[in-house]
Amino acid sequence: MMKVSIITSCTGKKTASPPNQLTQADFAKGASHIRSREAELAQWMRPAVALYSGEQHVRLMRGVHAAREQGAAVSVSILSAGYGLIPEEQLIAPYEMTFNGMKKKESHAWATMLGIRESIRAVLDTDADLVLILLGERYLQACGFDAITQLRSPTWALCGTASAKQFSPAFQLVKLRQSDTSGYACGNIGLKGEVAARILENLHRGPDEAIRHVMALAA
Repeated sequence: MMKVSIITSCTGKKTASPPNQLTQADFAKGASHIRSREAELAQWMRPAVALYSGEQHVRLMRGVHAAREQGAAVSVSILSAGYGLIPEEQLIAPYEMTFNGMKKKESHAWATMLGIRESIRAVLDTDADLVLILLGERYLQACGFDAITQLRSPTWALCGTASAKQFSPAFQLVKLRQSDTSGYACGNIGLKGEVAARILENLHRGPDEAIRHVMALAA
């Protein structure tokens, strides 16, 4: 059975946004406070995979479902600016929190509090036939991929050309440009999700060939 591991980001658009949703101030108060607030938001709690509804997430999950139908074992980890790196099935409450807008020093401190780099390393240290990373510039700066020099599995990062410097040479990069939006019939916000979905839909070709096939579409 082919094993695929995915690290993707949360999205601002969610399926639930109650007025008393969690905020950065809540997360800053620690785990016990969050548990108390989650009890208040019990009716809104849902698996992380079902909370996010942004373009990248929706398109990516189309590919995840297709890969699973082909028999692949796909693990999805979502980088949440509030909860840290979480598995898709983890129950979470709606929240308003993002790395976008944070300066580098602030994002590093917040990521340290959430243990994001350790969680990222744990995912990358798990055997897989293919690892896909779909993170934007602000989320990447919280992860420290540039300091990771050895990888256990073939790992591809889908990123903009400006974000390539966030990765060490150990990573293989799929550099996406604004012009690729026409080749994939997709807006910029959902581009990484669309490309990843097409790779996953073509896994029957094998991981490397699936990536080559999908990248040829934008050539």
